[in-house]
Amino acid sequence: MNDVTDKRTTLYSDVRLKLPRFALLVLRRRAKRQGRTLSDVLESLVWDAIWMDEVQAVTNESPEAARAFKAWFTFAVKRRKKK
Repeated sequence: MNDVTDKRTTLYSDVRLKLPRFALLVLRRRAKRQGRTLSDVLESLVWDAIWMDEVQAVTNESPEAARAFKAWFTFAVKRRKKK
């Protein structure tokens, strides 16, 4: 396994979603056109919907959430710099 795979397994959780079929088709098309994965497209949409004050509240309430956010943010910055 490479470093990215190892990090993703600790930084990401698998979630089963129930989406309208049409929405899934639209999201898959978007991912294909952008050269991204469906997970990447969904992650972007989730982050667009989360406000920083929510992130701050959760990380202030939970040391586990604070560590998880810090680890994810560090990973995201490194991934973005590689592009």
